[in-house]
Amino acid sequence: MTRRELGRVALGATFLAARQAARATVRPQPPGIKLGSAAPADPSNDDLLFYRELGVDGVFCAVPPQFNSVEGLLHIKQRYADAGLAVHNVRNLAVTNV
Repeated sequence: MTRRELGRVALGATFLAARQAARATVRPQPPGIKLGSAAPADPSNDDLLFYRELGVDGVFCAVPPQFNSVEGLLHIKQRYADAGLAVHNVRNLAVTNV
């Protein structure tokens, strides 16, 4: 096998692996309008009630340093899930506000 042939084999395997890794899973979404809102990372019960009354489906949060861990993110997600809301996005304040 020549070096060119070896290079083609290596590039082919790389492209094949990248193509398989690039496949996204499409989650089915029910029809209709989705309403989202910015929300605090640690919402009060009044906050959760307010979002439900507005008809909000999902929220996005800026994560303060005290929640900047896997456990903290899971806490945020569970707090909103218990109220029937999904967390669609989080922003790490320590990284974005340098």
